[in-house]
Amino acid sequence: MCSIPTSPPNTPPPPDSLPRLDIEAAPLGIAVFDTAMCFLAANRRFREDFMIRACDLRGLSWYDVVPQMPQRWRDAHRRCLAGETESHDEDPLDRADGSRAYFRWVCQPWRDAAGQVGGLAVFAQDVTEETRQHRAARRWADAVEQAGFSLSIVDAGSNTLQYANPAFARLLATAPEQIRGRDVLDTYAPAERARISELLAAADRDGNVVFEADRLRGDGSTFPALVAITAVREPGGPAPYRVGTTTDISELKRVEAQLQQAHRLSMLGEMATGLAHELSQPLALMSMAAENAIEMVQCGTGDTAAVIAKLHRVIAQAERAGQIIRHVRSFGRMDVGPPTPTSLQDAVAGTLAMMQSRLRKSKVDVSVSLPPDVPQAMLARVHLEQVLTNLLLNACDAYDAGGSSERTVALAAWREDAEVVFTVTDRAGGIPQDALSRVFEPFFTTKPVGEGTGLGLSISHGIVTAAGGSLSVRNADGGACFEVRLPGLPNGAERCPAKPAHG
Repeated sequence: MCSIPTSPPNTPPPPDSLPRLDIEAAPLGIAVFDTAMCFLAANRRFREDFMIRACDLRGLSWYDVVPQMPQRWRDAHRRCLAGETESHDEDPLDRADGSRAYFRWVCQPWRDAAGQVGGLAVFAQDVTEETRQHRAARRWADAVEQAGFSLSIVDAGSNTLQYANPAFARLLATAPEQIRGRDVLDTYAPAERARISELLAAADRDGNVVFEADRLRGDGSTFPALVAITAVREPGGPAPYRVGTTTDISELKRVEAQLQQAHRLSMLGEMATGLAHELSQPLALMSMAAENAIEMVQCGTGDTAAVIAKLHRVIAQAERAGQIIRHVRSFGRMDVGPPTPTSLQDAVAGTLAMMQSRLRKSKVDVSVSLPPDVPQAMLARVHLEQVLTNLLLNACDAYDAGGSSERTVALAAWREDAEVVFTVTDRAGGIPQDALSRVFEPFFTTKPVGEGTGLGLSISHGIVTAAGGSLSVRNADGGACFEVRLPGLPNGAERCPAKPAHG
């Protein structure tokens, strides 16, 4: 990088003719020394850069004029006097005033008419500001390289990765050199790429996007990630590149799943007594029918048709008990799979069957308005039932806490464009105004201490929003109205029922 002496004099004229070199016109500092390192000449730029006040330096030793000169410079001078040429791009020197300067310099010998080394020519340029800027930029680069968070830079025009720090490479289990130049969409799971492409366009348009997506490792495995992208714009122009950070949220998802599972099991525990009652009835009927059938056979008091009828009754009640057991097992299972189309009618029927005992205990009547042509909702049934259960339990708790004597809950559904909308509305007095904005916060509850975890509505909100829907609440008609919106199963032939008046 040191190219300062573009045409240094290999054989300078003798000292008495040195002024003819016109070194004052040079754009950098130049000084010429004899073999004792005494000045023969030095231009103004050299004196200013080295903070030398004397104008006439001839005959003075550079080491006396600049006593703080480091030993490495003196060693370099000795080597150059022996015939070598040396240079440095960013060599520090402490000035007389205590400040530190950086110099780019070249030191080379000059020879007399006999070809002997007559001294040294030093070409120096003060690069202090340039060095500081370079080192500041390098500090930022080092910080990014050594950072524990992953960072990548993508060319917005071609969508290719231009840079990936080591943390990003480790996250993707891929060597950095194998990442650079790749299409960034190739680092996402194939099923995600169409959606990611739209999000990248949104980042270019809006400046920032944050989203969750499955990213692809070098071995083909995927992991859930939180991705934040910022489009870096030129003043008044487009965004030439994007900066993105990626965080592995596998552990967060695992804890979140455990939290949901714990809450489901908590609700099952709360309903255990009621479920035992629901199972006891078909079991008792089965026992009675079987005993009657045995008695008819033993005593000969019944014909074959009557016995068969009793046995069919046993089978029917066994199926009823089996349905309840399967439903509870499904509700408590942790692995629910990806979002699948679910009949809202089936989910409501299953939830009400499981909650019969609790509804009777709280003396709550549920009115259901579900038009037959409401489309299926894109949410796994166990999740949809969990949301419904939470909302109905919330209404029961509100009535049990002293709400209106009119203990009714209205459950209504309809379709709006591509969404399935349903509401769960009670008349238990509503939610305090100052709590409305916080009901979906984890662990927030308006119930007395020890009578609520504050997780039911938070988990329901997370389930619905993760499916691309929304869950909101408002006070209406003397109670609380929870409204759930979910993506509906696309079907152009479905007729859209009108929104109910009480919705």
